[in-house]
Amino acid sequence: MEHTKGKWELDNLAIYVTEFGGGRLWIATVCVGLPKGQKEETANARLIAAAPDLLAACLMAREWLGSDIVATSEAQEQMDKAIAAAYVAPG
Repeated sequence: MEHTKGKWELDNLAIYVTEFGGGRLWIATVCVGLPKGQKEETANARLIAAAPDLLAACLMAREWLGSDIVATSEAQEQMDKAIAAAYVAPG
């Protein structure tokens, strides 16, 4: 399964991807009424909007670790877990 490609952007608590034609496609909206209030809601929305960039960074780091002689198998294993978690996220 692949995520929606493009630049994910945050607009209040809604996450959109900017389409090549200039339009926006709605991806998700973070629920309101969380125990810690607006700060928690905003933090969750920012994390969701950053997900494609975080995955790309993990993939790049994994590639870098795989090419480095001093990279430990434990570090590679942890990076693989992070990448796998991004691909099998609930939803």
